[in-house]
Amino acid sequence: MTDIRNLVLDILAENENTGAHISDIVLSVQEKYAFLEERDRAFIKLVSSGVVGKKIALDHVIDNLSSVKTVKMKPVILHIIRMACFEILYMDHIPARASVNEAVRLTKKRHMTGLSGFVNAVTRKIAALHESGGITFPNDRIRYSCPEYIYGLLISGYGKEKTEGILKSLDQKKPLYLRVNSLKCSVSELEEILKKEGIDARKAPFGNYALA
Repeated sequence: MTDIRNLVLDILAENENTGAHISDIVLSVQEKYAFLEERDRAFIKLVSSGVVGKKIALDHVIDNLSSVKTVKMKPVILHIIRMACFEILYMDHIPARASVNEAVRLTKKRHMTGLSGFVNAVTRKIAALHESGGITFPNDRIRYSCPEYIYGLLISGYGKEKTEGILKSLDQKKPLYLRVNSLKCSVSELEEILKKEGIDARKAPFGNYALA
């Protein structure tokens, strides 16, 4: 059985070590492991891209809860904690305890058993603070993980209020639209099929065959 979190860890390490774009690395891994189930492929893409995209926010949270700052952590340990932190903060369908346990397991798998207690402590603190609603960010730049130089350009060009709106819109999940093959089924029939699979779907406000 392929260890998908271990693959994500490899992807993050390659991204940091080579500077290659995260999308290119993910695509390469997905092609190599084409036999994986679609949900596992989606998990790899979401967590890999998410950790890189949210790195500023993740490191802020970690630095506030860890006795060792991110700049001083071993790269592998930092990647593992970032992965768990991303799952806890941004992936509600994964139980926090599972993310914590997987982080500890990965640490041991990478032959760093001596640091498993540290990883366990930090990720548990993140989970507990998130559950209590206590995780906060000092400003929008960190909340939305916007690099400082880009944030500065946005502020100078659009002002603080409009910049906040831009960052917020970029951070929101975009809807997925499906075009229904009317020769196979109707929009309402597909809507019912998807709902039975636990997928929230409804007719889009445009077109006769679109489903959002």
